[in-house]
Amino acid sequence: MRTFTDEQKQKLLDLIAKWKSRLRLEHWRVIVEWDKEPNNGDDVTLEVYPMPERHTAHIRVGCWFSDAISDAERENAVVHELLHIHAEPIWETVTRVLEHLSPQAQGLINEELRARFEVMIDAIATSIVPLD
Repeated sequence: MRTFTDEQKQKLLDLIAKWKSRLRLEHWRVIVEWDKEPNNGDDVTLEVYPMPERHTAHIRVGCWFSDAISDAERENAVVHELLHIHAEPIWETVTRVLEHLSPQAQGLINEELRARFEVMIDAIATSIVPLD
């Protein structure tokens, strides 16, 4: 299991608090799951799991504390993951619509839309917090 220093934890929590406010997510409870690894691999910086019905999101920490990641990249990653919270209700609607299609169509559309959502979220996050 990975361990994080109090200073590391506070750095991430401070950025989450800052951007929750700026992105109008104050009514959301964002919980960092320090003891759980992201599901999408070791190269993931952060990973969010929003639950809109509860206004709660869980964030898992990947390589966010790596020395290879700049402060701008860290802040951009926080904004990126918090933007996913805003996008989640749209994604849930798409998922409900996909249920009415064949499994093949579901797979193709799901894959394409996920990629386009990531590009969109990246573009917005980078316009808010430019990368070095």
